[in-house]
Amino acid sequence: MANPIIFKIKESDIELRRLLHTSGPVFTKRLMAMRLFKAHESTGISKRKVAHALGMDHGQVGKWRNMYIGGGMGGLLTHNKVGNRSSEIVPNHDSLKAKLEDPDNGIQGFGELLEWFNTEHGTSVNYKTLNIYVKRNFGASVKTARKSHVKKDSGKVAAFKKTSNPTVES
Repeated sequence: MANPIIFKIKESDIELRRLLHTSGPVFTKRLMAMRLFKAHESTGISKRKVAHALGMDHGQVGKWRNMYIGGGMGGLLTHNKVGNRSSEIVPNHDSLKAKLEDPDNGIQGFGELLEWFNTEHGTSVNYKTLNIYVKRNFGASVKTARKSHVKKDSGKVAAFKKTSNPTVES
């Protein structure tokens, strides 16, 4: 087995402990590894021993060590995870809500809703994205009955109610 890489950690143990308490959970194990490397700075400690002490894979500890050697503490305390990106639908939430609540909208499924949404807002949202968004935020479902027919004429309905039997009106 190769000898451990010996490198100098510029930060003191007190500084490392302070960083450990103030940084987020993503960096906890990284800083604990640096504290172990700092404790064995003169003789050196292998990445496998540090990994075993932390219950980690030695490859990950080696990456962290190389990140520190290459970029210092700033390089160690950065990560490339972007996180949750905002949906393309969120800025158009109100128009989508209005379209779904309109009883005369004429949309008969998620496919037609998707087509309307993409042409209306000039986007290219995926079917599944829109489907999940509409179900989560508006409680929409594919197999729900409409309150009224799309092509129903409200004037004819009012005329029918005027000429029909009084018991039918209620």
